Amino acid sequence: MVIANRLLTPGMELRALDRSHYQVAILCAPPIEAEAVIAALDKDDSNHEQRWALRGDTTSYTTGVWVGRPVVVIHCGDIGKAAATSAITNACRTFSSLQLVLLVGICGGIPVRRGCRHTYLGDLIISTSIKVYDFGSQLDGHFKEKIEDEAINPRPLFGLPSFLNKLDTETNRQRLREDVKQTMELLAHRHERYSWPATDGRSYYPSDSYHRHRPDASCDCAKDDVCDVATKTSCEALGCDPTLKVVRCERCHQNPGSCSHDPQILFGRVGTADTVVKSGTYRDKVAEEGDLIAFEMEASGSWERLPTIVVKAVSDYADSHKNKSWQIYAAAVAASGAKALLKQWPWEETDEDTVLISKTRLTRTWISRCASQRRKWLVLGIAILVLMTTAAITGGVLGSRTDLTTQIPLINGTLPMILANRSGLAITQRPDGQGILTYLQAANGSIVEISHDNAALAADSVNNLREPSGKAILPISDARLGTAMAAVSYSLDDTYYRHLVYGNTKLEPMHMLMSGTEGVWEGPFRLNAAWDGERMMSGPFGLAACVSMNEALSGIRVYYAQSTGQIKELWWNVNSAVTDPWWKVAIGAADKNAGLACAVSDVGDTSYMDLYCRNGTDTTLSQYRYEYPVNRSETYWRLVQNKGQADLRLATGTSISALAVASSQKQLLYYSGPDNSIRRATRSTNDTLAPYFSQTVNTQIRNDGVIASYLIGQTPLIVQQQGQVLKAWRLHDNGTVAATFSLWG
Repeated sequence: MVIANRLLTPGMELRALDRSHYQVAILCAPPIEAEAVIAALDKDDSNHEQRWALRGDTTSYTTGVWVGRPVVVIHCGDIGKAAATSAITNACRTFSSLQLVLLVGICGGIPVRRGCRHTYLGDLIISTSIKVYDFGSQLDGHFKEKIEDEAINPRPLFGLPSFLNKLDTETNRQRLREDVKQTMELLAHRHERYSWPATDGRSYYPSDSYHRHRPDASCDCAKDDVCDVATKTSCEALGCDPTLKVVRCERCHQNPGSCSHDPQILFGRVGTADTVVKSGTYRDKVAEEGDLIAFEMEASGSWERLPTIVVKAVSDYADSHKNKSWQIYAAAVAASGAKALLKQWPWEETDEDTVLISKTRLTRTWISRCASQRRKWLVLGIAILVLMTTAAITGGVLGSRTDLTTQIPLINGTLPMILANRSGLAITQRPDGQGILTYLQAANGSIVEISHDNAALAADSVNNLREPSGKAILPISDARLGTAMAAVSYSLDDTYYRHLVYGNTKLEPMHMLMSGTEGVWEGPFRLNAAWDGERMMSGPFGLAACVSMNEALSGIRVYYAQSTGQIKELWWNVNSAVTDPWWKVAIGAADKNAGLACAVSDVGDTSYMDLYCRNGTDTTLSQYRYEYPVNRSETYWRLVQNKGQADLRLATGTSISALAVASSQKQLLYYSGPDNSIRRATRSTNDTLAPYFSQTVNTQIRNDGVIASYLIGQTPLIVQQQGQVLKAWRLHDNGTVAATFSLWG
């Protein structure tokens, strides 16, 4: 099944869309499910949703944007199949182009499934099929379940199995986990109710331990089944023995109130029926017979009408002890999971003059829009072009220094900027030499520049946050989300210049240029054409850049790990136009899944370019060096450090950052070791035969994020993004921490 790519540009308003644009629906039953979905929308149109319903449609809708695509949230009037069927039927009338339904919310889980596979509260469930387990015949004395095909997948799935099989791979599951974690951090940052619940989510009562009154109670359920009064009473009030619980180890170390839960993602068959399961014995029996991973109540009502994927999170263990303490958090996990799934959906690029009108047949049916519709869109396009031109003239889109709140699209209008998770990070000296420029990526793909004065960075103030002295949005629209970045700045002929290098959506290296302290960004320019084997392959880590205006080098060098496993060098000298294609050369082998770092040392008339990477064979540090003497043209890269030094082993996927300290002629390296600690390695610039001195720096620096470094005079500064905070550590000369503070967040 293919859905047209209705990608919304930042300036495209939801109210300009008609009903045919909405091809993805989010179906929610209890209000807490819809609240979580709406909270996770990148943009919502809450003030205008009532206009969508056609006459006779009693269903309520909320329209919004997820990952750049328009979606409609369908609010069910109740739980169960009948409510879902009614809501979907109405939605298909109002939004005639709907092609996919994501059923998002909470569900009951099975704590231990076939093969001793464990499920915890908060785990994310994604359906590969459904089973209607109350579909059958009631006979004398027992219920006979119908086990034919009608009870499983009551509607053809079209292209869903192929997509779900692709999604259920380790690489894509990891992407899902990262995206879910990022959205959960945003939700918890904005709404405290979406933080990690304080109650235990890993232990559970055995299936034969009933939630009922104790024998000394007057209620009959003390002797037999659970009564209605007991189901509405807490375990503490009933006196349920907590020592009977099956205690499981923590999957991840969490504290109450934290927002960094990393849920397990489970793919499999989901049981659905008009039944709220509150029995551990019944749960285990039905789950074992149907090989189920969870229970819910609306899937069959949606599945019979449109292709549907159940995306729900476990809020209880479907036994008599179930309660609502995890429902709000689980609803947020489900909303985050649905958003992450939609991000990986294989959208099809389509002509804006055509609209998909039917996908119930295997063949594609397309019709052209009428001539009046064409004229309407032509007039609208001209109007948008005029507005964009006016904005450009007034400086609104040129990335000039401005307030971020007017430039970055807000999430539900509450936060000025949301940082992208696991994205690149670049730092360079401010052209005037009095501070730093830091480049970050926002969650919407924008690249942001913030400035800090050296005085603020060097101050011993107890204030944890050092406010930026300047902020700007770069006019970049093609940056890959999670791109690596590198930045350099220099002065040439009394003019300041700064460059930013990043990867576009095709994994090609691009760069932006600004001349002058308050100039206008030019570009983006492609550094050089990249064939398939030359694309950037190291995620947010594998890009480095250095600059020197020393006569020997006089230019910029950019390095990245390409898909072939070699290091690619792109270089520009001042005697050529910077917008022309840069020269390129392959240097040597490197682990394409780890980071790169470079540092240039000017010693007299000679410039030394040192390049650092992870050796993919024995995981140790590799160092390449190129000498640029003024009076010698025949120079070459040589390998000066490779294998042999055991304490220079680097973790898989580590970031590497390098500094050259001119006053002491010393090299400083920062990287993640195999024990996940952040380490510093030092050596004299002139003595490439001496071993590096390696030591642990600071355990507060994470091993899963980009590390950037800078010299405040001769004092090292280490910077790393951690969630929505940009952390900084100023170090003593011996590597110990002198001060810790934040640059953003």
